[in-house]
Amino acid sequence: MLGAKEVLGGFLKNPTQNFLHNTIIKNIMNREPCFVEKSTKFTDLMKKLQKQQTDFAILQNDKTMFSTISIKRILELGLLCDTNITISQISKKSAVFCSNDDTIHRVIHTLLEHNI
Repeated sequence: MLGAKEVLGGFLKNPTQNFLHNTIIKNIMNREPCFVEKSTKFTDLMKKLQKQQTDFAILQNDKTMFSTISIKRILELGLLCDTNITISQISKKSAVFCSNDDTIHRVIHTLLEHNI
């Protein structure tokens, strides 16, 4: 599985044009893809995404077709739900701050360091 986290992490380790032009996907991809079944329950999907620290899962539709379910799509579905949960009831992480003078290298490093 290959996501922004793998690409940015690889680029942070080797921030050169060589990385951008010559790196082969299999050398930076996540070797443990987050696969789910059609029958996977929502709570099980969320636990799996959290455990694997990824923002999408792969669903096999049939023998040759695959699709993804992303955190973005889950949030879109959440808009359809009627709930009385307040923002303060939702578990939250501490904010991570960067300075206006920080380099992109430092920002990427900080994001990856905090699993953002």
